[in-house]
Amino acid sequence: MSFLCGKKEKMSKHAYLIMAFSEYEQLKMLIEMLDYPSNDIYVHIDKKSPKLSVEYLKENVVYSDIHLFREYRIFWGHYSQAACELFLLEQALNKEYDYIHLLSGADLPLCGQQEIHRFFDENQGKEFVRYFDASFPKNSEPWIKYYHPLQKYLRISKNKAVNRSIEAIEKCLIKLQELIGINRLKNIDCQFQKGTNWFSITGEFAKYVVGKRSWIERVFTNTRSSDEMFLQTVLCNSEYDANRFEKTYETDGLTGIRYIDWNRGKPYTFNIQNYQELMDCGFLFARKFSISKDRMIVEKLHDYIVEINHNSLAENEINSK
Repeated sequence: MSFLCGKKEKMSKHAYLIMAFSEYEQLKMLIEMLDYPSNDIYVHIDKKSPKLSVEYLKENVVYSDIHLFREYRIFWGHYSQAACELFLLEQALNKEYDYIHLLSGADLPLCGQQEIHRFFDENQGKEFVRYFDASFPKNSEPWIKYYHPLQKYLRISKNKAVNRSIEAIEKCLIKLQELIGINRLKNIDCQFQKGTNWFSITGEFAKYVVGKRSWIERVFTNTRSSDEMFLQTVLCNSEYDANRFEKTYETDGLTGIRYIDWNRGKPYTFNIQNYQELMDCGFLFARKFSISKDRMIVEKLHDYIVEINHNSLAENEINSK
């Protein structure tokens, strides 16, 4: 992989935050791929999903501390996603970490933990938070300007007609607010930003974000898709913005260090035919995968990464003697 370089050094401490709601076997395999002496793992299972025991997740885990939570009912585009991210950050900050990563249960690493740590050690202090563009998109202003009380119901039904009806009511409520002059932006003095909700940030910046929780709740609770805005907005209005890893706005840029393909899907679900493509892409993580759609790609990546992690630990043990 292209990230591998530098001399062997003592690895920094990382926390992985995982938000999941289904495919628990794949989640278990993801955790096994992240299992490493310098990692801890914090998992949140959607409260709407079936219960899951931490013992099941720990079954093949040797090194990492696993923390399992089931605090929130998560809804697409709703503030519950941002609240869950903040909750997981707070849990992780009970310890000291150099980097904190947010993954979904549909993500998988594409290289071993020694390589991932080496990359972040070489870019120590950089914040890996992606902005979609240099400025906040004009067409997203109504997402903050108006109240969105029906946000959590927009995709809650399996019946498309029900969803369309709720969307129509939502549009009527927005139009009514426009007519009576509602403008939440008048009372918010900051620059807004928007981007991918998956991130890798320093422990220092994570503390800063959690310290802004009351402000985040006030501004974003009634905002649409706040999980794509709150972290970017906090970052771009802080001194940490100067530490953003990459200042470009390409869809496939390394800012997110995640390989996500929006051209072949929403996003595309990788399969076994994409294995070599994934090995050659040069990213640390990829999204998304589904063990129910293609078990082979999940198992092949799992076995490959677990073996790499095992071999690097064995080599480190030999070198330390």
